[in-house]
Amino acid sequence: MNEFQNDAILKSKFENDRSRTGSVELLPAPMVMERDERTTILYEGEIEESGAITRLAVYPGMARGDRIKLTWENTSTEIVKKYSTELKVSDPESFIDITVPKSFVCYFINNLGRFQVTYKVFPAAGGPPLPSESTIVTSVKLTGSVIPAPKAPEAKDGNLSSQHDYPDGLTILLSPKLTINCTWTSYGRDGRILYLERWNPESDEKTVVVPEVLKLIETGGEVRVSSFSNNLEDYIFDSLPLVLKVL
Repeated sequence: MNEFQNDAILKSKFENDRSRTGSVELLPAPMVMERDERTTILYEGEIEESGAITRLAVYPGMARGDRIKLTWENTSTEIVKKYSTELKVSDPESFIDITVPKSFVCYFINNLGRFQVTYKVFPAAGGPPLPSESTIVTSVKLTGSVIPAPKAPEAKDGNLSSQHDYPDGLTILLSPKLTINCTWTSYGRDGRILYLERWNPESDEKTVVVPEVLKLIETGGEVRVSSFSNNLEDYIFDSLPLVLKVL
């Protein structure tokens, strides 16, 4: 049986508390799902044509009917350019994904586009709007061809069973080029990270996610799997993500 590098399985749960800056309470920062968390970089070639996904986890006091305004604002040039969109909360127990057009994200890419991503909540119950912490994103052109997403043939139609019906683990097929490591990130229904694992695969062609890790998923949540490997031009970076919905 394949073993992960970690000697023990450790859950990583985002704090659900508001942070405090001065006298202003800020809601948790938004998550830009394609962003490389190690560098804050968002590579052009790792964004789907439909756009980049900004995820809002369930925030304290989230209620049906809350109005949310998401804003991306560039901070890298003298020309101020913003993208804003609004929506209302329909399920206060589930995360919200908002797609930001790729054309906007890549607009300043030749100048190392730098963005501040925030959102503001207008409570359905009334009261003052609630601002969030900010997430910084830097968009960068990708060198060479895109590395395809890993595949999981046993996860039919991109769905992962929360009943843990994988007694021998879940097989992940990798890009045929050199793979240095793989990353598995499990998100709960509320959008926060349940568990994150990074490991060295046993071969360049496939790896197996062990049953102990597969238990750390939640119905209504999501799993993202990517590989850190090289493309046809031998440049090394992350692949597109394999996205699995947890049923």
